[in-house]
Amino acid sequence: MPDPLFNRAFLEAFQIEDTAKLCMKNGGVLSWEQGLGKTIAALLYGKAVRCRNALFIVPQDIVPQWQQIAEEKFLTDLRPISGAREAHRVRERLLSGHFGWYITWYEALSQSSKIEEMGHVEWDQAPQPRIFLDSETRLCC
Repeated sequence: MPDPLFNRAFLEAFQIEDTAKLCMKNGGVLSWEQGLGKTIAALLYGKAVRCRNALFIVPQDIVPQWQQIAEEKFLTDLRPISGAREAHRVRERLLSGHFGWYITWYEALSQSSKIEEMGHVEWDQAPQPRIFLDSETRLCC
């Protein structure tokens, strides 16, 4: 039975347990095998620590998968940042007090040198938790 906090996310016991540990330690590394739900865990972590602003940096080819899982399981819209213009708009929006969850890939930000600017955005009032899922996937919130 899904927890109402996480809408339609059907979670395995190990996902809940490991994500709870990440929350208690304010981030960490998930080293689960492929297909065990690292995407779900990252989204769950963001919800559990109540991130108002989140930036997921993932390989470009899995952006649509992340967006689909966020919508289907967590009723959350991950807005893509696909280049310099969008990165600038998102930065201005966040600096003016708006909230949102975003997804991008290194190449989209590095082409414009905006990755450094995005890092100066106040992602949340809490200490800045980070989760590392593998060598290419990051969450800042």
